[in-house]
Amino acid sequence: MVTETELYNALKTVKIIDNRKWNGNRMTKRDGATTGIHRKNLAYRNGPCESGVFGMTANPQSSWKPRPSKLTNDYPEVYDVIERYIKERLPDFVFESVTVNHNLRCRKHKDSRNSTLSLITSVGEFTGGELNIQHPETGVKKTFDTHGKWVIYDGSKFEHWNNPIKGDKYSLVFYSRWSSLGKDQKKRILEKLTGGSEKFRLLEPGYLSTILD
Repeated sequence: MVTETELYNALKTVKIIDNRKWNGNRMTKRDGATTGIHRKNLAYRNGPCESGVFGMTANPQSSWKPRPSKLTNDYPEVYDVIERYIKERLPDFVFESVTVNHNLRCRKHKDSRNSTLSLITSVGEFTGGELNIQHPETGVKKTFDTHGKWVIYDGSKFEHWNNPIKGDKYSLVFYSRWSSLGKDQKKRILEKLTGGSEKFRLLEPGYLSTILD
Protein backbone atom coordinates (compact mmCIF):
# COMPACT_ATOMS: atom_id res chain seq x y z
CA MET A 1 0.00 0.00 0.00
CA VAL A 2 1.23 3.48 -0.89
CA THR A 3 1.94 5.43 2.31
CA GLU A 4 1.39 9.13 2.95
CA THR A 5 5.17 9.61 2.99
CA GLU A 6 5.57 7.88 -0.39
CA LEU A 7 2.84 10.05 -1.90
CA TYR A 8 4.40 13.19 -0.42
CA ASN A 9 7.84 12.31 -1.77
CA ALA A 10 6.37 11.64 -5.23
CA LEU A 11 4.54 14.99 -5.28
CA LYS A 12 7.74 16.83 -4.33
CA THR A 13 9.25 15.73 -7.65
CA VAL A 14 6.56 17.63 -9.56
CA LYS A 15 7.47 21.19 -10.44
CA ILE A 16 4.36 23.33 -10.86
CA ILE A 17 4.69 27.02 -11.69
CA ASP A 18 2.98 29.75 -9.73
CA ASN A 19 -0.23 30.36 -11.67
CA ARG A 20 0.41 34.10 -11.55
CA LYS A 21 3.14 33.51 -14.17
CA TRP A 22 0.55 32.65 -16.78
CA ASN A 23 0.83 34.62 -20.01
CA GLY A 24 -2.71 35.88 -20.51
CA ASN A 25 -5.03 32.88 -20.81
CA ARG A 26 -2.47 30.59 -22.39
CA MET A 27 -0.74 27.78 -20.55
CA THR A 28 2.99 28.41 -20.28
CA LYS A 29 6.03 26.42 -19.33
CA ARG A 30 8.79 28.22 -17.44
CA ASP A 31 11.86 27.16 -15.50
CA GLY A 32 11.18 23.52 -16.33
CA ALA A 33 7.79 23.58 -14.59
CA THR A 34 4.41 22.69 -16.01
CA THR A 35 0.95 23.75 -15.03
CA GLY A 36 -2.50 22.50 -15.77
CA ILE A 37 -4.99 24.86 -14.15
CA HIS A 38 -5.57 28.59 -13.74
CA ARG A 39 -6.33 29.43 -10.08
CA LYS A 40 -4.82 32.84 -9.48
CA ASN A 41 -8.26 34.32 -8.84
CA LEU A 42 -8.75 31.92 -5.92
CA ALA A 43 -5.46 32.57 -4.12
CA TYR A 44 -4.75 35.30 -1.60
CA ARG A 45 -2.83 38.23 -3.07
CA ASN A 46 0.63 37.54 -1.64
CA GLY A 47 0.30 33.80 -1.06
CA PRO A 48 1.52 30.83 -3.13
CA CYS A 49 -0.58 29.89 -6.15
CA GLU A 50 0.83 26.56 -7.29
CA SER A 51 -1.86 24.27 -8.65
CA GLY A 52 -2.04 21.65 -11.37
CA VAL A 53 -4.26 18.85 -12.67
CA PHE A 54 -3.56 15.15 -13.11
CA GLY A 55 -5.91 12.92 -15.04
CA MET A 56 -8.23 14.47 -17.61
CA THR A 57 -8.50 18.13 -18.46
CA ALA A 58 -9.83 20.31 -21.28
CA ASN A 59 -8.62 23.61 -22.71
CA PRO A 60 -8.64 25.59 -25.97
CA GLN A 61 -5.72 23.53 -27.31
CA SER A 62 -7.92 20.40 -27.09
CA SER A 63 -10.98 22.22 -28.47
CA TRP A 64 -12.41 21.77 -24.95
CA LYS A 65 -12.48 18.01 -25.34
CA PRO A 66 -11.16 16.02 -22.34
CA ARG A 67 -7.70 14.57 -22.72
CA PRO A 68 -4.83 13.59 -20.38
CA SER A 69 -3.32 16.65 -18.76
CA LYS A 70 0.25 17.81 -19.31
CA LEU A 71 1.19 16.84 -15.76
CA THR A 72 -0.14 13.32 -16.43
CA ASN A 73 2.04 13.05 -19.52
CA ASP A 74 5.09 14.63 -17.87
CA TYR A 75 4.87 12.65 -14.61
CA PRO A 76 3.16 9.29 -15.36
CA GLU A 77 4.91 7.62 -12.44
CA VAL A 78 3.54 10.24 -10.02
CA TYR A 79 0.02 9.83 -11.36
CA ASP A 80 0.38 6.08 -10.87
CA VAL A 81 1.22 6.70 -7.19
CA ILE A 82 -1.77 9.03 -6.82
CA GLU A 83 -4.14 6.50 -8.41
CA ARG A 84 -2.90 3.66 -6.24
CA TYR A 85 -3.14 5.83 -3.10
CA ILE A 86 -6.86 6.46 -3.55
CA LYS A 87 -7.83 3.10 -5.06
CA GLU A 88 -6.24 1.21 -2.17
CA ARG A 89 -8.37 3.22 0.25
CA LEU A 90 -11.60 4.03 -1.59
CA PRO A 91 -11.91 1.88 -4.73
CA ASP A 92 -15.57 2.81 -5.28
CA PHE A 93 -14.90 6.51 -5.75
CA VAL A 94 -15.13 7.46 -9.43
CA PHE A 95 -13.01 10.39 -10.59
CA GLU A 96 -11.63 11.79 -13.82
CA SER A 97 -9.31 14.50 -12.54
CA VAL A 98 -7.13 15.30 -9.54
CA THR A 99 -6.25 18.87 -8.66
CA VAL A 100 -2.99 19.12 -6.70
CA ASN A 101 -2.51 22.35 -4.73
CA HIS A 102 0.89 23.12 -3.23
CA ASN A 103 0.69 25.44 -0.21
CA LEU A 104 -2.28 27.13 -1.86
CA ARG A 105 -4.65 28.90 0.51
CA CYS A 106 -7.90 29.24 -1.40
CA ARG A 107 -10.45 31.96 -0.81
CA LYS A 108 -14.15 31.09 -0.48
CA HIS A 109 -15.39 29.63 -3.77
CA LYS A 110 -17.43 26.94 -5.50
CA ASP A 111 -16.20 24.51 -8.15
CA SER A 112 -19.05 25.19 -10.53
CA ARG A 113 -17.75 22.93 -13.30
CA ASN A 114 -17.36 19.85 -11.13
CA SER A 115 -20.12 17.24 -11.29
CA THR A 116 -21.35 16.21 -7.83
CA LEU A 117 -18.93 14.71 -5.32
CA SER A 118 -15.40 15.85 -4.55
CA LEU A 119 -13.01 13.96 -2.29
CA ILE A 120 -10.09 15.76 -0.65
CA THR A 121 -7.05 14.77 1.38
CA SER A 122 -3.67 16.33 2.08
CA VAL A 123 -0.13 15.18 2.83
CA GLY A 124 3.11 16.87 3.83
CA GLU A 125 4.88 18.42 6.78
CA PHE A 126 2.61 21.24 7.90
CA THR A 127 0.12 22.55 10.40
CA GLY A 128 -3.05 24.50 9.67
CA GLY A 129 -4.65 24.54 6.23
CA GLU A 130 -7.94 23.12 7.52
CA LEU A 131 -10.84 22.99 5.07
CA ASN A 132 -13.92 25.12 5.77
CA ILE A 133 -17.21 24.14 4.14
CA GLN A 134 -20.37 26.22 4.34
CA HIS A 135 -23.86 24.77 3.94
CA PRO A 136 -25.60 26.42 0.96
CA GLU A 137 -28.97 26.65 2.72
CA THR A 138 -28.28 27.15 6.44
CA GLY A 139 -24.98 29.04 6.15
CA VAL A 140 -23.50 26.83 8.88
CA LYS A 141 -19.72 26.45 8.54
CA LYS A 142 -17.85 23.25 9.43
CA THR A 143 -14.06 22.95 9.62
CA PHE A 144 -12.17 19.75 8.80
CA ASP A 145 -8.57 18.60 9.18
CA THR A 146 -7.63 16.86 5.92
CA HIS A 147 -4.04 16.00 6.93
CA GLY A 148 -3.91 12.27 6.23
CA LYS A 149 -7.71 12.20 6.37
CA TRP A 150 -10.47 12.35 3.76
CA VAL A 151 -13.45 14.66 3.40
CA ILE A 152 -16.24 14.21 0.88
CA TYR A 153 -18.37 17.16 -0.20
CA ASP A 154 -20.14 18.72 -3.16
CA GLY A 155 -17.81 21.46 -4.35
CA SER A 156 -20.32 22.71 -6.91
CA LYS A 157 -22.92 23.49 -4.20
CA PHE A 158 -20.90 24.13 -1.04
CA GLU A 159 -18.67 27.20 -0.73
CA HIS A 160 -15.30 26.14 0.68
CA TRP A 161 -11.94 27.66 1.58
CA ASN A 162 -8.96 26.80 3.74
CA ASN A 163 -7.09 28.26 6.70
CA PRO A 164 -3.50 29.60 6.70
CA ILE A 165 -0.78 26.99 6.22
CA LYS A 166 2.52 26.69 8.05
CA GLY A 167 4.99 24.29 6.49
CA ASP A 168 4.79 22.25 3.28
CA LYS A 169 1.34 21.02 2.22
CA TYR A 170 -0.01 19.20 -0.82
CA SER A 171 -3.77 18.85 -1.08
CA LEU A 172 -5.38 16.49 -3.58
CA VAL A 173 -8.95 16.94 -4.77
CA PHE A 174 -10.51 14.05 -6.73
CA TYR A 175 -13.55 14.87 -8.87
CA SER A 176 -15.30 14.53 -12.24
CA ARG A 177 -16.46 17.08 -14.79
CA TRP A 178 -17.82 15.03 -17.66
CA SER A 179 -19.69 12.28 -15.81
CA SER A 180 -21.77 12.09 -12.66
CA LEU A 181 -22.53 9.57 -9.96
CA GLY A 182 -25.91 7.93 -9.54
CA LYS A 183 -27.65 8.07 -6.17
CA ASP A 184 -26.92 4.39 -5.42
CA GLN A 185 -23.26 4.92 -6.23
CA LYS A 186 -23.14 7.91 -3.88
CA LYS A 187 -24.73 5.85 -1.12
CA ARG A 188 -22.11 3.10 -1.50
CA ILE A 189 -19.33 5.68 -1.22
CA LEU A 190 -20.91 7.24 1.86
CA GLU A 191 -21.39 3.81 3.45
CA LYS A 192 -17.68 3.18 2.94
CA LEU A 193 -16.88 6.50 4.56
CA THR A 194 -19.03 5.71 7.60
CA GLY A 195 -17.27 2.42 8.22
CA GLY A 196 -15.82 3.60 11.53
CA SER A 197 -12.39 4.72 10.37
CA GLU A 198 -11.17 7.98 11.86
CA LYS A 199 -9.38 8.59 8.57
CA PHE A 200 -12.71 9.41 6.93
CA ARG A 201 -14.56 12.57 7.94
CA LEU A 202 -18.16 13.25 6.99
CA LEU A 203 -20.41 16.23 7.09
CA GLU A 204 -23.46 16.14 9.36
CA PRO A 205 -26.75 14.55 8.18
CA GLY A 206 -28.10 17.83 6.81
CA TYR A 207 -25.03 18.14 4.63
CA LEU A 208 -25.29 14.54 3.46
CA SER A 209 -28.90 14.94 2.39
CA THR A 210 -27.82 17.91 0.26
CA ILE A 211 -25.04 15.85 -1.31
CA LEU A 212 -27.47 13.06 -2.16
CA ASP A 213 -30.13 15.36 -3.68
